[in-house]
Amino acid sequence: MSVSGNIKRLRTQNNMTQEELAEKMFVSRQTVSSWETDRNRPDVDTLISLASVFETDVNDLIYGSPKSAYQKYQKRYIAAIAISVISLIIIGVIRGIILPNWIEARGRKMIVSPANVVFPLLSEAIILFIIGILNLSVFSLWFDCKLRKTKFTFIIVIIMAVPSLLLFLTYIVWLLFPDSLLIRYFVLIALNYKLLRIPLFWVLPFISGCLFCLRQNSKCPN
Repeated sequence: MSVSGNIKRLRTQNNMTQEELAEKMFVSRQTVSSWETDRNRPDVDTLISLASVFETDVNDLIYGSPKSAYQKYQKRYIAAIAISVISLIIIGVIRGIILPNWIEARGRKMIVSPANVVFPLLSEAIILFIIGILNLSVFSLWFDCKLRKTKFTFIIVIIMAVPSLLLFLTYIVWLLFPDSLLIRYFVLIALNYKLLRIPLFWVLPFISGCLFCLRQNSKCPN
């Protein structure tokens, strides 16, 4: 874009009329109009003054604004969306095709295992966490949403994910010690009292995913 086009672009971005810019530059409106129509080109000193008024640098006036860091960062949002969708598809296939057959086979043998007891619950929490990331990633393609203060965000994400992390730990321990009566007793008691299916438990992973995505967004420069 030419210098004239850059002046008009920056004036428009700053919500200035030609009269307002002329007043700030101590020139007439006709002078500003001549700059924007390329009838007259500003000298170096004038370009420096224009850059100061627009709160930018002279290179922006001469060469135009490079692609913003936010636009470049959008590629990460697209990657996050793709990874989230692929992950949901994989989990969906496991839950919808592989797991039912596995549970049916184990059920006929009256076998209680982490695959047919804990994994269905754990996968629901993972799905909601991924959906939280997916929603914010899609939203971030159009709006620059981020957290201004992220000092304690990661701690909050971990705290909100504690129920899911405990369930994951139970799953791992049960896989390592399949004959552990203590683990089986704990899970069966929790299921019996529906402690793992209260609404709050499923809200937490979703919010945790949203906060995690917002925290990552905060790394995007303005």
